[in-house]
Amino acid sequence: MRGGTLTVWITGADGAPAQVASISGILGRPTTEREDMSPEFSYRDGAFVAPVDVDYGNWDLRLTAIAPDGTEFNQRIELIHRR
Repeated sequence: MRGGTLTVWITGADGAPAQVASISGILGRPTTEREDMSPEFSYRDGAFVAPVDVDYGNWDLRLTAIAPDGTEFNQRIELIHRR
């Protein structure tokens, strides 16, 4: 997270951007659901980006991406938003 933007790169084994049919996620604190939000991702320059307005500290992104063939990819990514 930098400058109010959350950026996610999804790449294949060759390091090139992977084909993704859809992407969604929940960004929230690790210990509470009070600040949970669902970022609105768009594709730009090989990455998925979403505007976010979050306070500093620890955050988790629970990400779900669907490949064109329907394969689902899920991952929890721990983030630290520093001052």
